[in-house]
Amino acid sequence: MAEYNNGSISNYYASENGGGYQYQSINDLVNTFLAMYVGENKLISKASRQDVFFFGRRALQEMNYDTLRSKKTLEFELDNRMYMIMPHDFVGYTHVFVSDANGIKRPLYPTKDTQNPTRWKVKESNNDERDLDNWFETQEYNLLAGGIITNGLEEEDPKTTENFSNSQTNNTSNSELESNNSFNNLAEGQRYGLQPSMANANGSFYFDYAKGRLYFGPSLIGQTIVLDYITDGLADDGDSVIHKFAEEAWYKSVAYAIVSTGSNYSPASVQMLKKERFAEMRKAKIRLSNYKSQELAQIMRNKSKWIKH
Repeated sequence: MAEYNNGSISNYYASENGGGYQYQSINDLVNTFLAMYVGENKLISKASRQDVFFFGRRALQEMNYDTLRSKKTLEFELDNRMYMIMPHDFVGYTHVFVSDANGIKRPLYPTKDTQNPTRWKVKESNNDERDLDNWFETQEYNLLAGGIITNGLEEEDPKTTENFSNSQTNNTSNSELESNNSFNNLAEGQRYGLQPSMANANGSFYFDYAKGRLYFGPSLIGQTIVLDYITDGLADDGDSVIHKFAEEAWYKSVAYAIVSTGSNYSPASVQMLKKERFAEMRKAKIRLSNYKSQELAQIMRNKSKWIKH
């Protein structure tokens, strides 16, 4: 949490990490929940701090997916390997961009026409060549770590990935179309019938979730890639935090989780908390959407354009 919460405003402005006042730590929320909801003549008669902390982390995880939309942005320069390792707290991606010379983010779109398969070959022994299909029928093998690891098999780089890395595109960017007065240098005729979903001159990418890698095309080597991705907020060291706009939604989520898994509560209480949780989640989404009337008016003015990007 920011130093402001510790009572020192001067330390807050001297720090490089501002904005902490808008968040509450999980430990503080757990203490407040135990004081408000747990005890004699309260909604929950008995619940340990460990139980509240467990359900609180689960509630935070679910809220980060849909309500809080906890996103992070990572920037890196693509080298000759043409792939990056997924961040340690990666759950799913929202956008992938390439940053141009002016710092403008140009969108990249995933390709579904290739992948990164596992390629196996038979190890050579005494210069004997063995057929891989017959080898599986005649040799013994062990299953280790989710893959087939044997004394006679070894993994090598897949040809599909290698061919994709060496491929060249015929796409022509809009800047090239505008700067050329003739069609001599363009891929003339090769753009006819091009699928609109694939008409992207910025480049493409695809995920290999099994190996935790994000692969790119060769045209992006040396370019700055920007990855927007979703995290569950639990992978970082230190105390997890939640926005104050979603504080009440967190309380209702934890209360519903405890009551719905207990045996001493009536179905009416469970249904009541379920409805209250839904209402608070909806309220938190509206608060966190942060729509402004001026921004909405600007978006609506854009609707009058005849030609839209």
